Amino acid sequence: MRLWEFNRLGVVGSTPFDVNKDGQMLVSAILGYLWMSEEELGFDSTILDDGGRYTQIQRDGRIERLGLEELMKRQRSVAGRATTCWRGSLEDEPDGGLVIKDSWEFEERPEEGLLLKEATEAGVKNVARYYHHETVHTRGEMDDVRHNVRKGLSDAGGRNPFQQRRPTHPDAVTSPATSSGSRPGRGRSRSTSRTITRKRSSSCVRTSMPPPKRSCSDSPVKQDARRRRNRVHRRLIMRDIGKGIYEASSLRAVLTGLLRGIKGHESLLDAKILHRDISIRNIMLKMGEDDGFLIDLDLAIRLDRQKVSGALSKTGTKVFMAIGALYGDEDHNFMHDLESFF
Repeated sequence: MRLWEFNRLGVVGSTPFDVNKDGQMLVSAILGYLWMSEEELGFDSTILDDGGRYTQIQRDGRIERLGLEELMKRQRSVAGRATTCWRGSLEDEPDGGLVIKDSWEFEERPEEGLLLKEATEAGVKNVARYYHHETVHTRGEMDDVRHNVRKGLSDAGGRNPFQQRRPTHPDAVTSPATSSGSRPGRGRSRSTSRTITRKRSSSCVRTSMPPPKRSCSDSPVKQDARRRRNRVHRRLIMRDIGKGIYEASSLRAVLTGLLRGIKGHESLLDAKILHRDISIRNIMLKMGEDDGFLIDLDLAIRLDRQKVSGALSKTGTKVFMAIGALYGDEDHNFMHDLESFF
C-alpha cells in the first residue's frame, strides 16, 4: 500500500508498506485521514461561510469583505493553475459587480495583478480594470505548494510512476509486412504483393528511422528545474463582468468583441505590455454586447523586461497560437497575437 498527496505541482507518494505485516502503519494512516481538518484536506481556509460564502481582503489599510455570489469558472484539474473565478461584490456596495480570480501561478512568473494594475493606471482601454490583488496567506504564511502544502517534503529522490518507459531495443519491433510474410501456409507471391501494396504502419516507420533526439522534457537540467519549481496561490479582483465571445447572440456581437479585443491589445502595447495568450476564452463581451475587453494577463510580459521568465515550455493556448510561435523559430511578438485573433 502507498499513500498519495495530490497538489498543484503534481503528486507525491510514500514508500510502499505491507498492510499484512505492518498493521499499525495501516491504522495510523486511516486515523490520520479521518482526523484531518478541512484545510489539511485541501479546502481553502480563506473562503468563509456565514450564511453565504465570502472572503476578506486588506486594501488601503482596511479590511474589506467580498461576498462570493456565483461561481463563473472553474478549471477542473489537480496539477496546474486551477483557475477559479467568482462573481462577487463588496459588502457595502452590493450593486458594484466584481470578479474574484484565484489561481496557482509559478512563482517565477510576473504577477498578473501587478501587470493589470500597471495597465489600469496607464489608462489602458478595453482590458478588464484592476481593483486589488494579493498573494494568499494562511496561518500567517504564504500559501504555496513547496512550504505550505507539502511542508518541505522533497520529491528530488523520486521518479514519475506514471511515465511510460521507452523500449530498450526499438529494432526488435517487427513490421506487419514482415510478420505476415513469415506465416506458414502463405504463398510467396501473395506475401510479396501484400508487402508491396500495404502501407507501412507508424511502428514500421519509426523502426526504420534513426533514434530520435532526446526531447526537452527528458533533459536532466529541465527535470531538475521542474523539481525546484513552486506554485503560489494568488488572488486578483477585477471590476468588469462579461461573458465569453463564444456566447454572443449574433454575428454583430462577435465582430464587436473581436474589434474591441484588438483595440485592447493595441492599448496594452502602448503601455509596453504584450498579452501573449489571445484565445476565444480571453476575449469578453459586456453583458449588453455593445462593447468588449480582454482578460487574463497570466502569460503577459513587459516589453522592456531584462530577462526571460524561466518558463520550461512555450506559453499560450496552443490551438490559437501563431505558427511562428509554435515552431519556436521567432520570439513571440505582437504580430503573433494578431494572428491568434483570426
